Amino acid sequence: MMNTFEVLKEKKTCMYLRDILVSVIDDIRAENVVQFITDNASNFEFAGDMLMGRYPHLYKTRCVAHGIQLLLKDIYVEIEWVRKVIDASKLIVMFMYKHTILLSLMREHTNNRELKHPCTTRFASNFKMVESVINVEDELRMFVASSTWRGLDYTKQTMGKQVTKIIHDSEFRKQRKEEFGGIIVEILCLHFARDIEPIDLDNLNELPDYFDHDQDEDDNISDPTEPEDLSWLDAIEDGV
Repeated sequence: MMNTFEVLKEKKTCMYLRDILVSVIDDIRAENVVQFITDNASNFEFAGDMLMGRYPHLYKTRCVAHGIQLLLKDIYVEIEWVRKVIDASKLIVMFMYKHTILLSLMREHTNNRELKHPCTTRFASNFKMVESVINVEDELRMFVASSTWRGLDYTKQTMGKQVTKIIHDSEFRKQRKEEFGGIIVEILCLHFARDIEPIDLDNLNELPDYFDHDQDEDDNISDPTEPEDLSWLDAIEDGV
């Protein structure tokens, strides 16, 4: 780490950012700096342009990890079924961690495997959260089918009933496993392939809406499909 600055009370204008960056570059000598990596915020963009004017040898590069974060956010906003999968998984995580007794019982069923919490500023964490739910899906189904679950007052409340229905929903479960991870990878590959036409998000919205199906809790819940490996998202989370 070259330096740190307290900027909470300062307006992060492009001029202010430029002055900070210039001071750091001058400290380590300009000839030792060849690249400025930034997000797409306008203040950093303009600061980068001014740096390139001051140091002609400097390259300005947008952060790829930040760009992927924004792409994943757009996928969530634009594609309804992806948004519903993420929101439902978020509801499961929020409910399981809301009460100490409930959390303790969940850990007993999952052998202390935890569900991941989403981070507001790291949108890839939403997809890792879904993966964490998929990884203990069988254990969660056993938990909500148990007499212990049915005997809890929390599960008789509105949120508890919603979580029970989501976990038992076989169509929703199928969508999480078979389509979710694969379609995200496909969208990213298409986005970064220069010889491919822009992605038509409207067509992706035509996928079935599994949330509107009323599922019988006694449906056959066996599903041999292996969950999609989303470990590649760890690099994105760490990169921003």
